[in-house]
Amino acid sequence: MALATQPKPADFSPTPPSGEARSYWSESRQPIYSALLVLPFLMIYEVGLVVLRSDVINGGQAILKHLGAPVVQFLGVSGGLISIVFIVAAFFVWQFRRKGTWKVQWPVLSFMFFESLFYAVLLFLVLRAFVHYVAEDPRPPVMKRHTMMVERVPSEVVCAARSTGESGTDLRDFVLYCGAGVYEELVFRVILLGLLMLVLTKFMHMEHAYAAAWAVFLGAVIFAAYHHVGATGDKFEVNVFLQRLLCGLYFSTLYYTRSFGVAAASHALYDIVVGLNRMGA
Repeated sequence: MALATQPKPADFSPTPPSGEARSYWSESRQPIYSALLVLPFLMIYEVGLVVLRSDVINGGQAILKHLGAPVVQFLGVSGGLISIVFIVAAFFVWQFRRKGTWKVQWPVLSFMFFESLFYAVLLFLVLRAFVHYVAEDPRPPVMKRHTMMVERVPSEVVCAARSTGESGTDLRDFVLYCGAGVYEELVFRVILLGLLMLVLTKFMHMEHAYAAAWAVFLGAVIFAAYHHVGATGDKFEVNVFLQRLLCGLYFSTLYYTRSFGVAAASHALYDIVVGLNRMGA
């Protein structure tokens, strides 16, 4: 008489989804998509600086070049290449650590661009409402029909990128906006938030959720303050500082919940939207 075989226990362990079955939200978080999404902005920035013969670079790239100065001297490479080498190396390490597939689904990449554009326009509309209803600046009283009246002038929506110290918006500014999206997000989100999380979790022994909240807030404050330091920094105004603080919180949220690529593209596209609005005003 054959012995009855015992049924195998059900296996409830999750199986990794295939490339085809993976959802858009998980697929788009792979580092390779971030690399491909920011590549056009990076190319426009680097080629634009050469074509326009501009000696003004984005502030985020300036920080990277300063941090990478010892590496530049050791390798004997051009200082302008260190930031590109750093970004390429970071994405390769990222992709290998995530053990992600190298197969790219181009519809996913296309949708990421439009998603980033949506976030950029949304931020612009939010900040425009902020400066209209909250941060309007009163003009001195003026005489109108023999009555003292106060006119209120809406404050201007500011770029998230660091100012060049010059007025007006031209082609060079749009080139710099493309670079700001990549380099400032790399410095203030990837590097700065990573360092803050390390200090808060390893040295101050905070729980991860509390550390992340504090890292986002402190990172946004540092991001906003950075735009007001130095000879080319903006003159400190509470309205401008608060706008940049909101930008820092916004892009940090995108970085944590979506990806570096979406945060960087949204940053660049937001600055471009602000620049176009200034030209049309």
